[in-house]
Amino acid sequence: MSLKHTLNKPSVFFAQLTNRSFEDPLQTIKERIMLSFAQFTPKQPDQFDLRIEYEKARAAYETDVSVDHLSKRTLRMIPWLLFSPPDEALTPLADIPGFLNSYLQTIYSTGYEKCWCILFYILMLKYPVSHSLFPGLLISVRNGLSVAHEEKGKNLYTKSQQFYLLAQDGPDSFIHNNSYEKSFNQSLSLAGLTGELQTGQFAFYAYKEWLGVIQQQIQSTTNPLEFIQQVLTDSVTEDHQFIFASCKNALVEALLLPFANRSASDAIRKLLKEFIFLHFKDPRMDSSRWVNISTKAKDVFLSWLVESTLHSFFQLLDYVSRSDATADRHWTYRKAFWSAYLRHGMIDEAWLALGPDAYDNAKYFLSDETEYGRFIRGGGVVLPNHSTLIIRIGSLVITEWSHVGSYRLWQSFHDRTPKFYKVYYKRSDLVTLPMIEDAHRGSENGNWQNKLARTIQDHTGIEVSSHEYMRIER
Repeated sequence: MSLKHTLNKPSVFFAQLTNRSFEDPLQTIKERIMLSFAQFTPKQPDQFDLRIEYEKARAAYETDVSVDHLSKRTLRMIPWLLFSPPDEALTPLADIPGFLNSYLQTIYSTGYEKCWCILFYILMLKYPVSHSLFPGLLISVRNGLSVAHEEKGKNLYTKSQQFYLLAQDGPDSFIHNNSYEKSFNQSLSLAGLTGELQTGQFAFYAYKEWLGVIQQQIQSTTNPLEFIQQVLTDSVTEDHQFIFASCKNALVEALLLPFANRSASDAIRKLLKEFIFLHFKDPRMDSSRWVNISTKAKDVFLSWLVESTLHSFFQLLDYVSRSDATADRHWTYRKAFWSAYLRHGMIDEAWLALGPDAYDNAKYFLSDETEYGRFIRGGGVVLPNHSTLIIRIGSLVITEWSHVGSYRLWQSFHDRTPKFYKVYYKRSDLVTLPMIEDAHRGSENGNWQNKLARTIQDHTGIEVSSHEYMRIER
């Protein structure tokens, strides 16, 4: 970024940095100038020029075992060629034995400070941690900038010291010595890592370390909604692209794992559901994007989807009980019964198959936070607005209908057990050869509830008290 361009930009950076307004125009100009020094961005040479300068540098070294007679232009070009030659068939200059040492000696002796600035930029951009010369190069650049006399070099040295940019464990120290109140991108800006460096390799390694920090932060914060919103802002562009695509699985794990041991607010679940559905799809319908995400993180999200599905069924029962004379008049008791199992996290899977009319009108009474199956027209449902809830508790699969009808139970391993997460169903898929089939008789007295609760306990060992499943919310 040129100085002219920087001076013409609003002073947003410094307003954020100090959280105060600037009424003094001279002060504003001074701080914009200081920002331009902190944000050193050399112009990247084109490939044609790089090829010419590569040949000059290599020929000089192979002839004299030295680069001290090269022009300043070539010396400025060399940092771009140390780890990335202009052609894949060529050897990076840093891989030529002795070349880097000769180059460093030359810029030490000539005092050409701009080369140290460009080397710093290349290190932040490439951050070649696997290269054998990398640790020594960090030290050399730090030492070179420490004796700089020009403002750009002095400011880069100050930033590198303040934010541990040239430390041996730079990305880790950068994250762990920064205030967690700052966003990741704001921390990069404060360190002068803007523009191309904001997505460079130093920023990449720092981001990976940051994901571990945010997991702990979410876990320990009373209401982390705003923090999670900031994490998403720092991780995804406005056009829904991941800034560091290779870290997207680690990101979703960092966002979900804190809620393996704590509850998430409705607002947090809504936010993360929208984000995950957009980028990772519903794992029940498409698991391809979840292959490398931990089972524990996936289970957190699935538990939220179970809750969404149950609440959708309750909404459905409420809707049909108010608008359909044939609906089950005892829906409040069924809601109370399954809510008790849901509160205790006893329901492992849940899926809703909507009748054709219910599916067409779902937008009027169901949220869009989850997916639904549907009955095909002519698939055997008594009426086109009849729907079915399918749930699994341990080894039992149970179906409940939205209208007057029986509940049915199967062992999960049985051939005719209803299948979860199908897009289309026929009635026969959900009623054939159940192990147990019974009606909702005596709701007020807990008759069917007691019988079903005992059956669940006998087959799964899971027990919920009658006090809980008979609790009617008015």
